Amino acid sequence: MRLRMRLKRKIRIVVVSATVVLFLSLWFIIRLRHCDECDEQLASVNFTETECITGTPCTYANQVALRVIVITSNRSRSLARLLESLDVVELDGDSGSLEIFVDCDERGLVDPETVKTAYAFHWRRGLVGVHLQTSHAGVNGQWIDAWRPATNDTREIVLILEDGLGVSRYFYRWIKAVHGRYGDEPDFAGTALTIGRDRLPNSPGIEPVYMYRGVGTWGFSPKASVWRGFQDWFHAHSQRSKFRPHFPDAVARTSDDSGDSGTTWDQWFDYYASKEKLFVVYSNLKDYNDNRSSCFGTKYRVSGLNVPNDDPVTYCKLIERWDDRYVSFPEYITRFDLDGNRIGKY
Repeated sequence: MRLRMRLKRKIRIVVVSATVVLFLSLWFIIRLRHCDECDEQLASVNFTETECITGTPCTYANQVALRVIVITSNRSRSLARLLESLDVVELDGDSGSLEIFVDCDERGLVDPETVKTAYAFHWRRGLVGVHLQTSHAGVNGQWIDAWRPATNDTREIVLILEDGLGVSRYFYRWIKAVHGRYGDEPDFAGTALTIGRDRLPNSPGIEPVYMYRGVGTWGFSPKASVWRGFQDWFHAHSQRSKFRPHFPDAVARTSDDSGDSGTTWDQWFDYYASKEKLFVVYSNLKDYNDNRSSCFGTKYRVSGLNVPNDDPVTYCKLIERWDDRYVSFPEYITRFDLDGNRIGKY
C-alpha cells in the first residue's frame, strides 16, 4: 500500500514538472512568434554577460570606454541601417560594448524580424548584448532604464540611440572630447549628436559648440551622475499620479509613445534639467562649417504614425572627414534656455 502511494506521488511530481516545462517552452515560443532562426544566430554572437530586467535600471557587469545602447521595437530595416553605421565607428583603440534593447508589444510579443536582425549583428568594435523586454516598456522605459551608471564618477561614456538614426564614424571622438572638456563642470548634463529643427535655439554664431537646456533624443550621451540623479527622481515622481512636468514658457512637443507616465522621457528630463540648472552640449557644425548639412548624427524618415513609408531623406549629412577644429572648444560657451533665448556665457 505504501509503495503504491509513493509511486503515485512520484508520478504526480513527474507530470507536474513536465507540465511546467511544456508551459514555459510554449510561452517562449509564442513570445518569439516562432522565430526559429534565433537560436542559431544566438550561438554565433559574442555576447555580453549582463541580463537586464524590464522596469529596473540596468547595471552592466563589464565597464568599457564606450557603451552604445540601441533601443528598437519593430523596425528591423531601420535597426539594420543604424547598426551598419555603427560598425565603422572609430574608437581610436578604446574598448566598446553594444547593447540592443528590443521592446515587445502590450501582449508581450516581440517582432521576429527585429530580433533576427539584432542577433545576427556582429560588431567589429566589441561585445554585443541583445535584451528582449519581458513586458511592454514603451519609449520611457527603454530610454530611462537601459543604463544605470555603476558610480557617479564612472569614466564609461554611453550613447543612447533610437533605431531611426544614423551616426558618423567620428561621433565617439567628438563626444569623448566633450565629456573630457565639460564633464567636471557642475551644470553639464551630457551631450547630444543632433537637435531637431523644432527645438533649435537662436543662432550661437560660429562657435563649434553651444549649450542648450533641452535634451536631444537623436543620440544622447548623459553625464553619469546626472543620469543617476534623473533616474531616481523620475521613478519617485512618476509614481505620483497627479505630478506631471510642466513648462509654461517652453515650446509644446508631442510624441507617438509616452510610455506609461503620460509624458515623454525628454519632457521629464527637460523639467529636471531646468530644476537643477543643467545644460546639454551640442555641436554647431552647420554654422561652423557654413554648409548647413554637417552633423555627427542624423534622423531618417521611417514609417510610423506620420510617415506611411520609409523615406531616405535625412535631417543632415553625416561628417565623413575629421577636423581637429571640431574639438577646439572655446574658453566660454554660449548657453540657451528652453525658449531658445541666450542666457549668458559659461
